[in-house]
Amino acid sequence: MKKFLIFLLVLAIPVAAVGGFFLHLKNGFEKDMIAEGRGEYVEVEFEIGKNDYPRTVCDNLRAAGIIRYNQNLYEYIKETGTGPSIQNGTFKLNSGMTYDEILEVITKPQGRKADLWVTIPEGTTLLKAAEIVAETTGLCTAEEFLDVANNGDFSKYSWWNAIPTDGYRFMRGEGYLLPDTYNFYNDSSVYELVDRFYSAFDAYVAESVTQEKLDALGMTLDDIIVLASMVQEEAGNEQDAMVSSVFHNRLRDGWKLESNASSYIKNDADNNYVHNWLAPYYGGWTLIPEGMAEAYDTYAVAGLPAGPISNPGRAAIEAALNPAESDYFFFVTDPEGNYYYGVTADEHYANCVKAGLY
Repeated sequence: MKKFLIFLLVLAIPVAAVGGFFLHLKNGFEKDMIAEGRGEYVEVEFEIGKNDYPRTVCDNLRAAGIIRYNQNLYEYIKETGTGPSIQNGTFKLNSGMTYDEILEVITKPQGRKADLWVTIPEGTTLLKAAEIVAETTGLCTAEEFLDVANNGDFSKYSWWNAIPTDGYRFMRGEGYLLPDTYNFYNDSSVYELVDRFYSAFDAYVAESVTQEKLDALGMTLDDIIVLASMVQEEAGNEQDAMVSSVFHNRLRDGWKLESNASSYIKNDADNNYVHNWLAPYYGGWTLIPEGMAEAYDTYAVAGLPAGPISNPGRAAIEAALNPAESDYFFFVTDPEGNYYYGVTADEHYANCVKAGLY
């Protein structure tokens, strides 16, 4: 009789354990279903691919911290028959949503679609980029884009905080829209549009620019971007590194850069930042704020101009960081795009003759 009682007790232990396990699952399901006990609150843009099955969606929701029990939601999806209605796209979800609220969102074609493509060519100015974004996306005006690009809160980026805001700089955001092709959500805010460019620049800098390199050159990141914009406008081709060396040599010896890309020249045919961009923006050359035109005039001031004169591409930035080794202080181009370099003023004059300028 005692042996029989012991057997019953031994048998009862696993039965009770199994019962407790299922009770735990039931409680977990009920709590997770109404978003209780999920831990720290999170909010994400959740992507569902075209080939994602309901089980994959549930697994990814758990990994994102939106739900706690992926199997419970999967069973609920089967029970409610909502699996075939799950849409692909990008959805705003948070861990405070119930199962029903999550399914309500992901079963309706209301996900964010990244189907607006915008290309910003290398050497595009901020003014022109704003026009391109406005015309291509239709999500803002050029003026709205410029306002956020120059005055928005991007303090999360260390390089943004380091951009000089005093002096005669034309636009704070000039130079920091990394040229590339981007796709935007069709309901993006103006801030999101601008931040897409700035986040790409931030990622590029994190990967390609080291403080050790800047220290070795005796330059700040902003200096490099300003110089890269000069290289972009004077070359923007296989001559980038050599043109960069000329500018570096002049900067090292305290010379003026004397670049037509940023000068006093008033000629529509020339690629000149002051004449082609500053002057029209302010309504005419004489209406440019006092001191600004001169601060950008590399024939008037030694060193770098007050700010970048375009948004340089990766190659130009690389050239500014890694100039070719040369003793050249001069260069000139001919109408066919050939470059001639010289060490002395006499050599430069002879090159100008070769280029057909005299």
